Amino acid sequence: MTRDDIKAAALEELTTVAPDLADETIPNDADLREAFDLDSMDFLNWVAALHRRLGVDIPELDYPRLRVARFSGAALTEGIQTHHIEGVEVRIYSPAKTVVDCFKFRNKIGIDVAIEALRDFSRRHRGGASDLAHFARICRVTRVMQPYLDAMTGPERAVP
Repeated sequence: MTRDDIKAAALEELTTVAPDLADETIPNDADLREAFDLDSMDFLNWVAALHRRLGVDIPELDYPRLRVARFSGAALTEGIQTHHIEGVEVRIYSPAKTVVDCFKFRNKIGIDVAIEALRDFSRRHRGGASDLAHFARICRVTRVMQPYLDAMTGPERAVP
């Protein structure tokens, strides 16, 4: 299933739950509950409909944090790995790209989450600094990440 298929399914299910949105233009970064005055039951029904249609669990703790992030160009296409999970081909961003995305969206998810992702990556992927630098350049967060990389690796081994 492509990203466009998922988006179309999500919008179709949303207009099933809230039919008055059928003619609305829905911005990709909209907080759906606020922008379209969805009450908690509408939102819960939408999440349940997505689960039935796509077979994806969205834990209740994540409901208020569900947001859409837009990528384009290399930030969208670089760093994708293909895995086979229970016979299904799943495309997932690499660990290095995920860490960089955490820094890119640090104002939305919290810098503490980004730092913890970097620490975890450093423990699990020794020698992955060049991958981090590559994706940081693509996502334009090199200057943001550099102080954290320096602190973790020491200035003598800093990423160029």
